[in-house]
Amino acid sequence: MKKKIQIWAITLFIALCSYGQPYEPGVSTDSTSWDIAWKELFGNVMGNLYSVGNQDTLYHELYFQYFGPNAEYVGKFREDVDAGKIWFTPPDYTDEYLIMDLSLTIGDTFDLPVYNNTIPIKVVNIYYIDQRKCIEFDYQTEWDEPLRFIEGVGRNIAMCSFWFGEFTYAACKYNAGELAYVNSNPNFIGCELDPAGISIIHSNHVRVYPNPAGERLFVACDGLDCHEMTILIFNVNGMEVYRNRVNANETIDITPFNKGLYLIQIFYNNNFKKIKLFKQ
Repeated sequence: MKKKIQIWAITLFIALCSYGQPYEPGVSTDSTSWDIAWKELFGNVMGNLYSVGNQDTLYHELYFQYFGPNAEYVGKFREDVDAGKIWFTPPDYTDEYLIMDLSLTIGDTFDLPVYNNTIPIKVVNIYYIDQRKCIEFDYQTEWDEPLRFIEGVGRNIAMCSFWFGEFTYAACKYNAGELAYVNSNPNFIGCELDPAGISIIHSNHVRVYPNPAGERLFVACDGLDCHEMTILIFNVNGMEVYRNRVNANETIDITPFNKGLYLIQIFYNNNFKKIKLFKQ
């Protein structure tokens, strides 16, 4: 009898631990950022969407940066990890809109916010990748794949709801500077757009090395007049930590930088290049 009670107690403990297990956060309590592809009239570019948590509220402020040093405020997220839900509040709005729900099952409908309207879409598939729940809908997009909710990541299409249309695609996600997710879309090679099929604003003439780097960065430029390049470096929170004009073959002292991920932007001769740097 005592043995049966012990077995029953262990079974009940396991059941209680499994019940109500929270989902992996889409917006972590630490800094969270996404590599975002953005469709423009002149081609597609890569940008960075990052969140800044506010300990006094339940919201994470969102900023989008895709060209130049300035980031644009694009709204805020609120997340219920236990329920697997994320709400989005656009700039200058007080109402929030449910943009992700991981509790849905096959056949369920979801009211997709599109500008000031909603479109009912249906769940057609549920599967797991790397132990993350993925919910797929009957809503095809211009990114050659349907809309998906991805546990621990967010939405693959239009992360900040469809307020801006289907223009954005989440290529990769980082938690506190650590790579946490990489897409499998054929338009991308890893976290970057595939240059074979998509127009990208970039230049291969400028190189920054080594990467990862410890104490110093070297800037090299091949085949072009690269005098007075403007170099800006941002941390994962979008804060500018370095700005200077340098010439080719100069070095940059990065010993004051903390370890982690940084974004380098280089402007020269009407060219622009963006590089991710890992500081060791």
